[in-house]
Amino acid sequence: MAAVMEYGGKASNLLKMQAEGFPVPPFLVLSCEAVDELLSPLRGDIEKYCDGLSALADAQLAQQAGEIRQKIAGLDLPRAFAESVAMDCRRLFGPEYRVAVRSSVAGEDGEKASFAGQHATFLDVREGELGEKILAVIASAYNFNALKYRQIHRLPATGIQIAVIVQQMVDAGTSGVSFSMNPAGNLADITIVAGHGSGEGIVGDRVETDTYTVNRQTETIEDRSVGVTFSPKSAAPEGFKDSTPVLTNEQIGQVARYTLAAETLLGAPADLEFSFDKKGRLFIL
Repeated sequence: MAAVMEYGGKASNLLKMQAEGFPVPPFLVLSCEAVDELLSPLRGDIEKYCDGLSALADAQLAQQAGEIRQKIAGLDLPRAFAESVAMDCRRLFGPEYRVAVRSSVAGEDGEKASFAGQHATFLDVREGELGEKILAVIASAYNFNALKYRQIHRLPATGIQIAVIVQQMVDAGTSGVSFSMNPAGNLADITIVAGHGSGEGIVGDRVETDTYTVNRQTETIEDRSVGVTFSPKSAAPEGFKDSTPVLTNEQIGQVARYTLAAETLLGAPADLEFSFDKKGRLFIL
């Protein structure tokens, strides 16, 4: 639990999987404490904006959310902080690095609430724009959808604990999400949803996808629904259109085995984001 509070749900799970040898691309985490320190000049403003959000109508909530995000995006990152992050990235990823920047929230992937898909993710980020994207990810904890989710589930909007993951970019050929137990309720099945290109197009429902159902006990593929894919430029190779399966049987098996292994490691039903690069190598994101 301490790791979740320090790094958020997603990052703490990635750290556990990385330690167990899962194929997780190199990454670093800006802890919840580090982010809280960055936001300290705005703490009073944020608390003032968030006070009473639970009672606001949607139009007012959207306005407040926009004002909070604008304040955060306008922050000047401390020079020492920006230089330290850039140095760590060069050391970990190399001089001409490209990274994905995404959130990890304390409470995310937990029993009481899930913020999956609520916050911003940025792909192919280079050093010159890293600070801007870090602030944008932090600000997205206060976007309309995230605050509406908190409003609906009666979660506090003040004191949000958010960490930021900076992870080496995978040159994805195909990507997807997997669930160790079928989200529709059939607990005997693993569900895998995959599409061409990066995972953000899939999570955001911007591309057509295939869905595969795998039996947890036998690891046999019980069903597959193959979609005709047409992917926008941001998510897949331009003009890609095909009706062949996104994943091979071997790749489906690989994803299923890691999904079950993650469930065992984490001690709870697991959902994974994954990509196969253009050489066919699997990465857990």
